[in-house]
Amino acid sequence: MYRSLEEICKEAAATGCSFWELIQKDDCRERQIAQEESFVQLQRMYQAMKEADQDYDGTLHSRSGLVGTDGGKLEHYVEQEEPICGDFLGRVMEKAVKMGESNACMKRIVAAPTAGACGV
Repeated sequence: MYRSLEEICKEAAATGCSFWELIQKDDCRERQIAQEESFVQLQRMYQAMKEADQDYDGTLHSRSGLVGTDGGKLEHYVEQEEPICGDFLGRVMEKAVKMGESNACMKRIVAAPTAGACGV
């Protein structure tokens, strides 16, 4: 199991494997499943995340009222400003917040194994 994005990038450079291949190999090793099964499951999770992003509703709030609207604010910031962390990390944070809000607002539960989520 990887402990950081940096660790994955170093291994990718050292082995010549792509980032996604390392994640998939780690998934297979961790869950003791075949590559084909891993690929199908990872593809489903990715599709669920894309749909949650596309269907994001920036007006929703969690029942507690503590969560909601921040994904839309981040999206606006990344599109209209120049994020201090750069566009790529700004987008990563935006997507992560949107997924968290989707979960908290019970719109759609979107989860990934630790190996897949470590980049976020």
